[in-house]
Amino acid sequence: MSLCAEWHGHIDPDLFGDELAMLGNLYSQALIGCEDNNHGGTTNRALRRLGYPTLYYRQELDDRGVRKTQKLGWLTSTITRPIMIDDLAALIREGFSCPSKETIEEMMSFVVKDDGKAEAEASCFDDRVVCAAIAVQLHKTTGLERIYSNLRRR
Repeated sequence: MSLCAEWHGHIDPDLFGDELAMLGNLYSQALIGCEDNNHGGTTNRALRRLGYPTLYYRQELDDRGVRKTQKLGWLTSTITRPIMIDDLAALIREGFSCPSKETIEEMMSFVVKDDGKAEAEASCFDDRVVCAAIAVQLHKTTGLERIYSNLRRR
């Protein structure tokens, strides 16, 4: 797996949806799995409003815990975050290709704190690390990992 594009900066969440759709279209309508935390919901709604065709939906149980429902976007939580980080670390050990100097720099300053939480060192950032970790999860949970593994074997 390799990182092929990244976007970094400050932008209103609805306008970020426009940017993501444009980038996704440059990559043959690539799967977009925007984080649903905080302002990500606004970005996801913008992508849906634009009719972007390839969006990530997670499965959750409804409020009664009975029926599975589909929710737009990736949800980072205390449950998913450690899995995301561990899977990204494993992929890096196996040979994750990352041409972005900035992403590599963020990964180098990403540490496990005394409380056990993995995050950026003081005065550093981890947005790109979390984004890469989400990409790994989308790759795994959508079946892309299986598809690409089979293609590599041919």
